[in-house]
Amino acid sequence: MHWQEILETIANDNVHGASYLTQQAIQALRLTKSKEELIQAANKLQQIQSCMASLYNLGAFVLHRSDSIDQAMLDAWLRDFKKQNEEASQKAAKLIKNKIILTHSFSSLVFKAIKLAPPKKIICTESRPHNEGIMLAKKLQQDGFFVELVSDAAAAVMVKEIDMVLFGADGVAEFGLVHKVGSFAIALAANYYQKEVIAIAPKSKWWPKGYMPPKEQPRDPNELGCACAKNFYFDVTPLSLITTIIN
Repeated sequence: MHWQEILETIANDNVHGASYLTQQAIQALRLTKSKEELIQAANKLQQIQSCMASLYNLGAFVLHRSDSIDQAMLDAWLRDFKKQNEEASQKAAKLIKNKIILTHSFSSLVFKAIKLAPPKKIICTESRPHNEGIMLAKKLQQDGFFVELVSDAAAAVMVKEIDMVLFGADGVAEFGLVHKVGSFAIALAANYYQKEVIAIAPKSKWWPKGYMPPKEQPRDPNELGCACAKNFYFDVTPLSLITTIIN
């Protein structure tokens, strides 16, 4: 597959999280055949999936080293990226062991933490419109975990029954935590019930100081079953509502 095709696939991916797509982006960069193509690919990475900080940061890493970057440097970046993710999941696992948690969407880092813990019970939201939370619930159930699936609308009510909320992160900056739409409402409910809100966000998920992502444009309204729908995939939770950010 050509590098441009991989980046186009990433741009149109509505299901996978930032960690998975960032590893796909590395594969695209490896397929570039000239400095010009590499710069073009890095610039595109900073524009596609604008709510995912790790793609932006990977593009910045390449652009800052475009005169000297090689395969070894990309491999080193990827190793560090994976190490950050692994260490953050391990830290989260220590906090959620034997606890009742609620999680929203399907974060690969949350999934790793759960596998390492395990929690006493996991409550998953459906995570519309693409239902990543349903996929997570099914996978956890198959792996033998005690899991319950609830509708997105029921998430705030379920918060009173848990010990903590565990989010992944698509990006973090001074303005807040970017994650699957519905996260802000869950965090508000958690604060009302005085429950901890924990987010797993390694340094690759942090935008540089002063960065403001472009405003997200509404997605295909038909995904919500009506041409009049306003369909957003992400929202922003103020950092004041987050108890702990694990990095």
